[in-house]
Amino acid sequence: FVRDPRERVLSAYLDKVVNDEEARFVHAACCSKDPEKSCSKEAKKSFESFLRLLHDKCCCNSHWAPQSQRMNWNVWKFINFIGHFENIAADTKNLLQGLSPEAWTLYGESGWGDDGDQPIFGKATGARHATGASDRV
Repeated sequence: FVRDPRERVLSAYLDKVVNDEEARFVHAACCSKDPEKSCSKEAKKSFESFLRLLHDKCCCNSHWAPQSQRMNWNVWKFINFIGHFENIAADTKNLLQGLSPEAWTLYGESGWGDDGDQPIFGKATGARHATGASDRV
């Protein structure tokens, strides 16, 4: 399952820069050789400044690096399904039904939720990230 890249990088900015007064995570990930912390201070100026930092410093981190880099290239030939977090309930159902006719019935259709009577991701799942980035893209 993948997340919209724009939402993902905005979420990283909101969480790791805006919500952290000193942008410590960004400093550690991108600017560790900058004792004056001018690099992370620059990232705090604006979202555009943050993006410029990621580009100019070639700052890669799992929070904002392309999701395609999270998998070894030799396994890509085995990928035949990509689900999207924005459609997690429907995509999960499609995935399970594609695995076998009974997979959805056995593992997805019920057994979830507080009372065990809901389908997987049948209710609001909390899958929305805590930063609310999806509402800001």
